[in-house]
Amino acid sequence: MAAAEGQDRVRLGWALHERADDVAAGVIERAKSFPTAAWPSKDPAVLDAIAETDRLAVRVLGRWLATGEEVSDEENRRLAALGLLAETVPLSCLIKLYLAWRDIAAAVVEEEGRRLATSPAVVEEVLGVVARSNDAAIVRMSRQFDEERRRLQEALAHQALHDGLTGLANRTLLFDRLEKALQAARRYGGWLALLFIDLDDFKAVNDSRGHDAGDDLLLEAARRLQEVVRPSDTVARLGGDEFVILCERLDGAADEAVAIAMRAREALEEASLSASVGIAVATGAEDADMLVNRADHAMYAAKRRGGAAHEVYGERTRVP
Repeated sequence: MAAAEGQDRVRLGWALHERADDVAAGVIERAKSFPTAAWPSKDPAVLDAIAETDRLAVRVLGRWLATGEEVSDEENRRLAALGLLAETVPLSCLIKLYLAWRDIAAAVVEEEGRRLATSPAVVEEVLGVVARSNDAAIVRMSRQFDEERRRLQEALAHQALHDGLTGLANRTLLFDRLEKALQAARRYGGWLALLFIDLDDFKAVNDSRGHDAGDDLLLEAARRLQEVVRPSDTVARLGGDEFVILCERLDGAADEAVAIAMRAREALEEASLSASVGIAVATGAEDADMLVNRADHAMYAAKRRGGAAHEVYGERTRVP
């Protein structure tokens, strides 16, 4: 009896393996019937990916029933691919598709069991394997779906707060950190400074050498500015060739800010880049817009002097 049931299991396993296309087609038909409100964009490429995963799941299961061969690492990777659809398909829809796969695969097992006159005990055993396999796949997919969704959310959050070209803080993140720095200065005392940096004659580079060359220079400028600041400082790009450095917790007020400005200019000059730098120092009484405007005005004062200079708002700074 055991030998006969073993043979039934092998025949039913291979029969299920051969019906992989039927199971996948049934799942896709179920997917197409979902309300548009639940799944607005049924992209054919996404449906093809789902169908391919469903076919593989049936073949792997059928092969295991027939031979005992376990799923390979590559097959596991392909089976887990549905979790990567976090941006495209709602989790609720994916779970419904997994349940559809379970129901359709179970129907195929019962149909093939009748055709092959398979022992009812073997059919029941295989139905249990289908159900357990599906439950494990849902758990695995849900975990991966959550991880992929978390990664996407982090990527979107990073994009919202960082410059797309240089990866530096953008205006939104700069102002958020500046507001917090001003609040800390008002509460605990101390100084902070804002350095507004504008590359001299950058437009000429774009006009003569093209925007790709300009982008390369901006990337080099960003890298060099990050190298000369302290770990607590924030380097931001406001757009174009305008950069800002937020320096918190200064000991020497303007003197320390000027020293940072000089290091920034020297680092840029090593890359054949000239810059005009405006410096605004605050103790917390100022607001963020006021401080940025003061640094901007000081930068233009440095530029009016011919560039390659730095200026402190409210006083004249001698350029070495």
